[in-house]
Amino acid sequence: MDSKTGVQALWRARISRSRLRSQPAFSLIELLAVIAVIAVLLSLLLPALLRAQSRARQAGCIHNMHQLGLGLNQFMADYHVYPMSINADFRKGGYPEHHSDWIDALEYEGLSASKNNRFYESGVWHCPSASRPRGFPAEGQYGSYAYNSYGVGLPQNGDPLGLGGHSMKAGAGISPPPVTET
Repeated sequence: MDSKTGVQALWRARISRSRLRSQPAFSLIELLAVIAVIAVLLSLLLPALLRAQSRARQAGCIHNMHQLGLGLNQFMADYHVYPMSINADFRKGGYPEHHSDWIDALEYEGLSASKNNRFYESGVWHCPSASRPRGFPAEGQYGSYAYNSYGVGLPQNGDPLGLGGHSMKAGAGISPPPVTET
């Protein structure tokens, strides 16, 4: 190999290396601009995602309330009475379809749940948007929904109550008959 050919080969190698170095690349400013654009897009998208999540939880609450309403209607269609607030005679065999309270009556009769599957703090009894209040005992059962059983349960002052005027002497341990739907 002569010297002229060797010099030409070195120049070709040097030129190809300089071409490799001069190929376009991202500068730091371009990279920061792209990151800033992505951050702006995320800041615009985040509130929409939070609203969608909130609406999904709200839809879950509405569904749960619908299920509980269906359970109450099913109980009333089967027994033609409102579920009792508290059934003091349950352990003695009185009003067995009412179980010990309205929650058990709906759970086992209206919603047809298994007695081994207590779902008072989950399932249809728990609103996804609700959280246990501060100061509520950790061992206590906390539900998100309620049934206005004031007219079918224990009166606070011994006076006749709303639905049918049923009352019960406080501490007597005897449940009044269930209030009929008529």
